[in-house]
Formats: sequence, C-alpha cells, structure tokens
Amino acid sequence: MAGNASGVRRLYLSLYNWIVFIGWVQVSWFMASFATVYPVLFRYLIALRKKALAKAKPHNY
Repeated sequence: MAGNASGVRRLYLSLYNWIVFIGWVQVSWFMASFATVYPVLFRYLIALRKKALAKAKPHNY
C-alpha cells in the first residue's frame, strides 16, 4: 500500500514540477525583461512568502 501511494506522489510531483517549469519558460520567453515579469508575479511571490512563514511557524496546541 505505501509503495503505491509513494509512486502516485512521485508522479504527481514530477508532473507538477514540469508544469511549473513550462510556465516559467513561457513567462521568460514572452516577457521582455525582469522589469516586466516582476510586477506580474509580485502578488504570487508575496503569497508564497506568507505561506512559507506560516508553515515554518510551530503550532502550539
């Protein structure tokens, strides 16, 4: 059972990473420079930072 879930997880993460990679290639291909890319992704970057900080904060139950 555990091996099956591990394989599904590995497949999911591989697919996810390829989709993200293709997205970044498209962004870098169609945007002229970093100055045009950053404003588009600013909100996304802030959201990721907040999620990372929330995940790093220990939970006190």
